[in-house]
Amino acid sequence: MAGRARAGARGRARGAPRRRRRVGGRLQRAALPVRAGGRGLSGASRALMRSTTVNVALVGLGYWGANLLRTFGKTPGARIAALCDQEEQQLARSGEAHAGARCVTDYAKVLATAAVDAVVLATPPASHHVLALAALRAGKHVWVEKPLALTAAQGRELVEAARAGGRLLFVDETFLYDPLVGEMKRLVDRGVLGQLYHLSFERLGMGRIRRDSNVWWNSAPHDLAILLHLVPRRVVRARLHEHAHLRPGIADMAVCDLELEDGISAHLYLSWLHPEKTASVTVVGSERMLRYEGRFEKRTLTLYDYTLDTDDRHGNLVPVRQFAATAWTPEPSGGPSSGPRTGRRIAAVVLGTVLLALLVSYAGLAPVLARFRILGWAAPLILVPYIVINVLDTSGWRCTLPAGARIPFSSLYLVRMAGEAVNSMTPTAAVGGEPVKAHLLRAFGVSGSDALASVVIARTALIASQSAFVLVGLAALFDRLERHVAGAVWVALLLVVGAGFTLLLVRLQRRGPVSTVWRWTRRLIPRSAVVARLEARAAAIDARLADFYRIERRAFLRATLWHFAAWLVGVLEVKLFMTLLGEQISLRDALIVEALSQPIRAVALVIPGGLGAQEVGGVALCSFLGIPEAAGVALWLLKRARELVFDAVGLVYLTCRTAMQTRRAEL
Repeated sequence: MAGRARAGARGRARGAPRRRRRVGGRLQRAALPVRAGGRGLSGASRALMRSTTVNVALVGLGYWGANLLRTFGKTPGARIAALCDQEEQQLARSGEAHAGARCVTDYAKVLATAAVDAVVLATPPASHHVLALAALRAGKHVWVEKPLALTAAQGRELVEAARAGGRLLFVDETFLYDPLVGEMKRLVDRGVLGQLYHLSFERLGMGRIRRDSNVWWNSAPHDLAILLHLVPRRVVRARLHEHAHLRPGIADMAVCDLELEDGISAHLYLSWLHPEKTASVTVVGSERMLRYEGRFEKRTLTLYDYTLDTDDRHGNLVPVRQFAATAWTPEPSGGPSSGPRTGRRIAAVVLGTVLLALLVSYAGLAPVLARFRILGWAAPLILVPYIVINVLDTSGWRCTLPAGARIPFSSLYLVRMAGEAVNSMTPTAAVGGEPVKAHLLRAFGVSGSDALASVVIARTALIASQSAFVLVGLAALFDRLERHVAGAVWVALLLVVGAGFTLLLVRLQRRGPVSTVWRWTRRLIPRSAVVARLEARAAAIDARLADFYRIERRAFLRATLWHFAAWLVGVLEVKLFMTLLGEQISLRDALIVEALSQPIRAVALVIPGGLGAQEVGGVALCSFLGIPEAAGVALWLLKRARELVFDAVGLVYLTCRTAMQTRRAEL
């Protein structure tokens, strides 16, 4: 096996990077990114690049073949002319979306189709050589998934066949098109790292355990392509160790050590049995080091400057420059679209502030200040009910976390405050802070999928309890108006609607909503690498949601009851505030104020925290109940003040956690 790895590396080191640079740019404009098998391009190859449409035959419609089919189907200048697969059902399903394509199970019929210009091979690695060679000899251009072949001799035969027939032969090494890999190449070629010493590659995760390939042929071509792209030198020695733990004869772990010319060494560690997915490259030079994280949210490139103590016993690594993942973002944060969004946010805040000022002016500044003077030294008491409310809501959220999660209650309390601060201070319909909560939970050992699922479930329980609470407040209002019959009818009707809405939310969450959103997003943005990397996470979130509602139904009920208790404490808060302001109201009126103010705030989604709109609606509700306007204004200003205090604490915690995580990442 070591001999095959050594020979294959030599064959690819001589030609692959040079050919990619030679024709890659022109072929992207031709909408079929293939590369020449030899040094020059034949007339047929040039004609293909000048043509407006390339007729493609896709062979192999499995996991990766289906992705290629979607991509080619949406690529301008490419037309799906034929589909080939041994599975007739898969062939029929794929053919439905491409009515003009010829669907066959016999590969020979594909090669005999004159209309086919190029063949795309997404078949098991062992078949690449035979199928690609037949296509080249039939006069077709060939796009083949990695690896090109399983031996260097087979690879050379394909290259010679492409050269002899004047056809294009392309191996789909996707990572070579990553802008961050391009930046790595630029830094290495400029000598920024100094003399090159070593390259280390890790490609790990719990991937699909395949039957038709092993971890080496499935993963190593990516890293070898990057290696020989960065360091185009001949491999002089290779040692490969493989381990098959799950299926006899199919390696699921592999470790390879390579020695290249000029004394450069390389190490590859590949595994299908690893708890976290990662794809990293470390390049060590005499002056600097370069670190590439190539999967999911870790997609970054970092340059390190390092020095060694004079006694050569200790080394200090200091990051001096980082290339953020914004290389994948079509439009930078300061781009044209950020201005209008920022302007709308500012306009919303200004509108809310104006509404608040008009409200205070309408009620009279002097009467409002007089109410605050009555409050006096008892002002700190306004924070007590909200502390209790947050404790109850945090207890409700805790019910939705995985059973194995061990998070101190105080930390969970602060995480929730940080998320709610973001909810209050951004016009995101009170959900913008939920991803923040999920992100902060990861520091306590909760996976990203479990954390996001927990905030979705907790938000659902909160909505259910809020709906019930509003119904109780509505019943209290009808009782106060002595409209008992009408009240009973309306409450019963809204109870049915609220219960149905909650059941609908739960049902949707049990039917894979995140994966559904991912699929629709993938259709809208088919070429987005960020969206493509989220598929596994979407499936994990859906699995957690389904398991929770199937196994932990009582936990959802407990969460709803905790949140409902928090709403009831909000009634006591209104009663306490009015008492401190010198206005006595009944618990029924306090219930009406607290319950019916919830829909008012929900309407003001576009204004951060409902600023102004919440106060105007709340004061109008108080006036309807006979509460003096000055007392109503003072009540809602107090509620706003205690909200700002808690939001400030949450933002401080968020800032501290973010700074801590940044320092850890730098170390």
